[in-house]
Amino acid sequence: MKSVFINLFFSWFSQTLVKSAKVKSLVLFLKVLSGTRKGLITLLIAIFSMQLLVVLFVGLIGIGVYFIPEDTDTKLIILAAVLGVLFVTIMGFLIWLLSEKTWIEKSGAQKLINDLNH
Repeated sequence: MKSVFINLFFSWFSQTLVKSAKVKSLVLFLKVLSGTRKGLITLLIAIFSMQLLVVLFVGLIGIGVYFIPEDTDTKLIILAAVLGVLFVTIMGFLIWLLSEKTWIEKSGAQKLINDLNH
């Protein structure tokens, strides 16, 4: 009878240790994933800032060219619309790329979280 209780205790203890190890490794994985994401955010912000400066410079040149008197209002509206669409498209992509939800889903962390909860 005593050996049955000892076996049950060690079985419970080993399951607890395994679950604890899974939780700790998942927490570490999520911290590394978050750090990687934040590093990428910083890098992309720097790259995006440089690209934005280039696009704004090209836009200013384009606006300067379109100031030639030939129905400039229409040409400037079109140029402003194109630059606005470009800006919104880039921002939308960056918001999607840098969201934590996207990173957790694409890295497989969501599966680990679901496995841990069951």
